Amino acid sequence: MSIVRTLGISFLFLFIIALAFCEVFYHQLKSPLLTKPLILEVKPGEHKIDFSNRLYQLGFLSYPRVYATYLNLQADSIKRGEYLFQAGSSLYSMWLQVSKGKGFYYRAFTIVPGWNIAQLRSALVAAPALKQIAAHQDDAMWSKVLGLSTPPEGVFLPETYFYTKGTSDWVILKKAKHLMDVKLATLWAMRAQNVPFKSPYEALIAASLIEKEAYYHDERPMIAGVLVNRLNKNMLLQFDPSVIYGLKERYDGTLHAKDLKENTPYNTYINKGLPPTPIAFPSLQSIQAVLHPIAHQYFYFVLESEKRHRFSTTLKMHDAAVSAYRTQKEKQK
Repeated sequence: MSIVRTLGISFLFLFIIALAFCEVFYHQLKSPLLTKPLILEVKPGEHKIDFSNRLYQLGFLSYPRVYATYLNLQADSIKRGEYLFQAGSSLYSMWLQVSKGKGFYYRAFTIVPGWNIAQLRSALVAAPALKQIAAHQDDAMWSKVLGLSTPPEGVFLPETYFYTKGTSDWVILKKAKHLMDVKLATLWAMRAQNVPFKSPYEALIAASLIEKEAYYHDERPMIAGVLVNRLNKNMLLQFDPSVIYGLKERYDGTLHAKDLKENTPYNTYINKGLPPTPIAFPSLQSIQAVLHPIAHQYFYFVLESEKRHRFSTTLKMHDAAVSAYRTQKEKQK
């Protein structure tokens, strides 16, 4: 056998082996790899070889250098970020994600209806992977950054917002403020005639009172009707949650008689009209309620049972309802 023939057979053999290896690698490249979702972060400064090594360390690759060679042949570069690779992802689809910067892992942050600024700030501090800047700044800075002429209390729409790792908390706040602006403007434009609010901001203040008083959606327009009736009669609103808000850290969980006499700007047992700012972030249902209150003759309401309220037209009826509620509470004890 000649040397040329021997070399030819050897090259053919190697070629066949190379083809077989390529076939195996192509199959591994395209086949579903993950049996469950995988969250993986590509950090700043990482290269394609780093991505290949990470998959090898996690047990997903048998030949990291081969995969790295394949990645180096691709024109795209790797994009930083925290990715969510779904179950069924292949090596090929995973590369497409990190090379196109798609399929990031999103976390959820929820602003709960009825929260106030202090509660929101605490939630921002506790939010995982959120870049905390606003969380450590005061209300004055919030108003400045958001372009507000008022304190920032009540101006964020209660909703769930999604963010990726490293997102600034300012991004969430700006989005929540923008959504509240849009929704409030829309609802304000469709408000009922003769509601006693001079501006959307006044409606926001009123809605925050409803948010803290009502437990059930169907009672919001009823309580809003009481608020409107009192405003129209120039009566004290006497909304307990507003008094509590004014007490701030002095509130010990029980509203005492002396608390109703403390002259804070939010004491609606002393000061007529709406408090100076919202006392919480109202839901859209509460905003809708104050802009479309139920017309009735009630001027009073008190908690009755199962977080529902009893409404009264006169003070005498209201006092009787309060007495009945207190008697019931005593029996329960």
